[in-house]
Amino acid sequence: MKFKDFIETPHTREWLIKGLIPKGHVVLIAGLPGVGKSWIVDAIAIHIASGKPFLELPVIQGQVTLIDEDTPTDELLNRLERLAKGLNINADDLPLEVHSMENFNLNDDKSLQKLEQEVSELKPTLVILDCLSQIMGGDFNEDSAKDANKAGRVWNILKSTGATVFVTHHLNKREGNLTTDFVKLLRGSGALVANSDTAFGIELRGNNPTRFNIYPVVTFPPKTVTP
Repeated sequence: MKFKDFIETPHTREWLIKGLIPKGHVVLIAGLPGVGKSWIVDAIAIHIASGKPFLELPVIQGQVTLIDEDTPTDELLNRLERLAKGLNINADDLPLEVHSMENFNLNDDKSLQKLEQEVSELKPTLVILDCLSQIMGGDFNEDSAKDANKAGRVWNILKSTGATVFVTHHLNKREGNLTTDFVKLLRGSGALVANSDTAFGIELRGNNPTRFNIYPVVTFPPKTVTP
């Protein structure tokens, strides 16, 4: 397509969660262990599957695939049941496919093919991978740009189906300001950020609520949303 035709073709951004999460993006969600990354992505899974607004923001309702290789199954079950109960949602009716501790390894062709087949059949609006180091298997080196790019190729395969993809990841425990030093604090290569379309830094500060800092930031300061 010629440049003139390209710029004259309407391109409207769609939002999975209006004004917060673009539809069809790979979203990297990073923070220290225990700050609530899994709670947040699981809550979003319930909201998308049910169609209920998230933080009073409209969502696109649809099928969700949740792969959790980081949380013990009994704990994940308890979390999802509590979230559904808190939203007064009947879990029986949710279009939410859950894979808990099934040894998914997206660095392995068989696991990747299994997920591709499920995505092809269910056509999920949202795919959640929790967390990166477990999902990519024991041979995945977080400090390797080559491995980060390999992870990015997997994310893009899922994104090519039209799904929004969430990937949770841990930060280093080094000192720094999450708002200004997000890439420096990220465990592993900055290539992980480069392979995502949108990145969130999640932190806890004293008694304050969990805060979302949305990256990358180009001309405006980070938009902060407090649940």
